[in-house]
Amino acid sequence: MENLVLKENLSITTKTINSFSVSGEMNETRTRNVNDFLDDILLLQKEIEARCAFLEKGVERFEKMSWKAFNSKYEDDAIANLSEEEITIISNMSIEDLILDLQRTCKEIHLKLLDDYNHLRSNLLKGYFESELDRFKIALDDFEELYIDLYSTYVTLPNDKEFENLNDSLNKL
Repeated sequence: MENLVLKENLSITTKTINSFSVSGEMNETRTRNVNDFLDDILLLQKEIEARCAFLEKGVERFEKMSWKAFNSKYEDDAIANLSEEEITIISNMSIEDLILDLQRTCKEIHLKLLDDYNHLRSNLLKGYFESELDRFKIALDDFEELYIDLYSTYVTLPNDKEFENLNDSLNKL
């Protein structure tokens, strides 16, 4: 009797498994899971690329602002993108205050994105997003360096008499 119950259970189980695999449910589920996984990979890749683009654009702007301090021929059309209210607010602030505000904001952004980078680097499998993460780290480092340089250019160096004397000497050449 025991063998008959076992044979019946085996038969039912075999039919259930066969009907599942034959019906394609397993293949459809697997395909759906793979597609969802690939979609998530592409989404993450786009997010990393967007962060890199943001940082690189900031680096480009900081470089231009740094060079403006030493090059009177530098021109920027950024003021055309400001509202009247923004122009009024900016006009009433000193360069030092604006730079300090910018540096504070950039530092917060940098720390947040650095935290994101470290999380991604430590939690992703080796081989995934290597070039994207390398680009992200370079952009982060450049961003930090240039917002610090911008502060030095407009706040620290103009108040440094030795630097001013050296800069005057170089300008006379």
